[in-house]
Amino acid sequence: MKNILSIETTGKYASTAIITKEGNSSRIFLRKSDKEMNHLVDLMEIIDAVIKEAGLKISDIDLVSPCIGPGSFTGIRIGVSTARAMSQACKKGGVPVGTLRAMLENDIQRELKYDHYVCTTIYARRNQTYAALWKLDRNGKFQEILSQRQYMIDELLKLISGIDDIKSHPLIFYGDGSDEYYDQIEREMTLSKIQFEQAPLDIRYQNAFGLAHAALSLIENGFEPVGYDEILPNYMRKTEAEMKLEQEEE
Repeated sequence: MKNILSIETTGKYASTAIITKEGNSSRIFLRKSDKEMNHLVDLMEIIDAVIKEAGLKISDIDLVSPCIGPGSFTGIRIGVSTARAMSQACKKGGVPVGTLRAMLENDIQRELKYDHYVCTTIYARRNQTYAALWKLDRNGKFQEILSQRQYMIDELLKLISGIDDIKSHPLIFYGDGSDEYYDQIEREMTLSKIQFEQAPLDIRYQNAFGLAHAALSLIENGFEPVGYDEILPNYMRKTEAEMKLEQEEE
């Protein structure tokens, strides 16, 4: 049996999950703060609550999986620091997961059963976004088409529009980047005749549910847990000037 504790603090609401895998079956337990950006106060409380809900003790946790970013800088620091402390003190292996990959799992768990694209996006201000584009088949297997990094929103949308078969499959946007830049997305997708939609609100944003499933998937695909000193934040941040210079050089 594997018990994985997941810690998500990169978004507005902190959340925790325990996913338990035994044989071919798994169970998941979830807790979420109801206060916006209250991670420092609420995190230990919801960690304790989800462990109790799962009927476990801290010693029963096998692995700790923090969401390492991108997202809220303060939130990332809180989540990563907590995971490192637990990993070191309790001698638990770590399974760090990026926010954009964890958010993708919200879509995979829908089991949509048709080929489609997913764009996971996080608002980064000043016409910037952290994003990635993924292609999923009807069995939930995925490919990373546009890499996980920081983009100017216009750059991202032009790259998406240039994908060869993007018009042949639905495109689903996840994350608050799709809220903040909805007008630009709608304009570009309409001009390019790309069928698109936003994910339902209850699964649109990063959460410990997707993070837990992503961590379990990594372990099942051979990922070796790391020590506490290798649990590190990934802010994925470049300055606007650096990004514009890169675009001019291309």
